[in-house]
Amino acid sequence: MEQSLSQLQKFCEDKNNNVPEGTFKKFADAAGFTHDTLVIDPDGKLKIIDDLYLVWKKFIEKEGIPLGETSAGHAERILTPSYNPTERVMVTVAIAKIRKELKGSLKADFDAQFPLPLTIFSSHQDLINFRDEWNQFLIDHAAEINEPLAKKLDSVIVTNGDIQKELLKS
Repeated sequence: MEQSLSQLQKFCEDKNNNVPEGTFKKFADAAGFTHDTLVIDPDGKLKIIDDLYLVWKKFIEKEGIPLGETSAGHAERILTPSYNPTERVMVTVAIAKIRKELKGSLKADFDAQFPLPLTIFSSHQDLINFRDEWNQFLIDHAAEINEPLAKKLDSVIVTNGDIQKELLKS
């Protein structure tokens, strides 16, 4: 996200693109990130990378900032980067599948530790961090996990079909 914001900042500051001066700073204020360091506020409007273009487009429309067709197209390409969210999707699918197997307080504790949807502020948005947090969850809740539940949890798998469905949904 920071890379896209950095590229947008350069685009906005380039006089050849005819973007009114101060537009990027106003956008940063509206979206909830600092314009100079590009630090994103957890309470801001940017939660996932897919938010970048939508928030930008709404900002431009609300402010009535005229962008030519070429400039608008460049901004769209900058803010909709080609990225591979496979790890995030795999973790999302795993969380959803594990959640289905849990009941009662175990499910409540799981939901508290692994909330969905994953955002840029989620500590477990990649496979390694998810594995570590999941292992710690299992250790912390070992007394509540009986043998049949342990077998169910051991049989949870994330398939290519699951990943494809989640990618299409996101």
